[in-house]
Amino acid sequence: MRKLISLFGIVLIAAIAIAWSTSDRTAVASRTEIPTTTSAAMSPHEIMLNQSNGLPVDYWADPF
Repeated sequence: MRKLISLFGIVLIAAIAIAWSTSDRTAVASRTEIPTTTSAAMSPHEIMLNQSNGLPVDYWADPF
C-alpha cells in the first residue's frame, strides 16, 4: 500500500511539473493588471537636505 501511495505521489508531481513547464505564463501575466502607481523613493541625502544638514541627535547626559 505504501508503494502504491508513493507511486501515485510521484506521478502527480510529474504531471504538475509537465503541466507547469508547458503552460504559457506570458498570457497569464498580460491578463492581470499591474498597478503602475508607485511611491517615489527618497534618498537619505534628500531627507537631510530637506530637514537640515545634520542628523538628529538626542542629549544623553548622566541623570544622576
